[in-house]
Amino acid sequence: NSEVRHWFGKSPVGYTDADLLPEETSASRCKAIEHCRKSEEVFSSEETITTVGGVRTLITRTIPLGNSSEVNRDSLWIGLDLTEQRSLEAQLLHAQKLEAIGRLAGSVAHDFNNLLTVINGYCQLALRAVPEESTLHQPLVEIHEASERASALTRQLLSFSRKQIVKPF
Repeated sequence: NSEVRHWFGKSPVGYTDADLLPEETSASRCKAIEHCRKSEEVFSSEETITTVGGVRTLITRTIPLGNSSEVNRDSLWIGLDLTEQRSLEAQLLHAQKLEAIGRLAGSVAHDFNNLLTVINGYCQLALRAVPEESTLHQPLVEIHEASERASALTRQLLSFSRKQIVKPF
C-alpha cells in the first residue's frame, strides 16, 4: 500500500525485514522470528522504527506459520502503527498538566489574595492613624503600594486559572 511504500521508500512485497528495516530494528525482528521458529507462541512487542518516512511506533505481532517441526519455518509479521495515537496521548497529557497548573495557580492566588486583603486593611487603618509628618507614614505608603501591586498580580493569576483574557495595566 502507498503508506507502507512511503515508510520504506519501496513496496515491501518480496523483501525481508532485513531489506526494509534499519539494522537495530532488523535485529529485534530476528529475535521475534527465532522465537516463532522454536515455539507455537505469537511474539508481541512495541517497536520504534526509523524509516524513510520518519520515526514510527508500532505494536507488532510475529505469528508462526506451518508446523513447528519445520527447520526453516515461516512467520507472518503484522504491525499496527501507533505513531499518531502516541502523539495524541502526549498532547492530552500536556493539556492535563497545563490544566493542573491552572488549578494550582488559582488556588494559590485565592489564598494569597485573602492574605493581601488583611495586609491592605491593616495598612489603610494604620495610614489613617499615623499623621503624614510621622516617620512611619512613608513606609506605610510603600507597604500599601506594594500590596496593591501584589493584588494586581494575584488577579492575573486568578484570571489565568479561569482562562480569561488579561488586559495589561
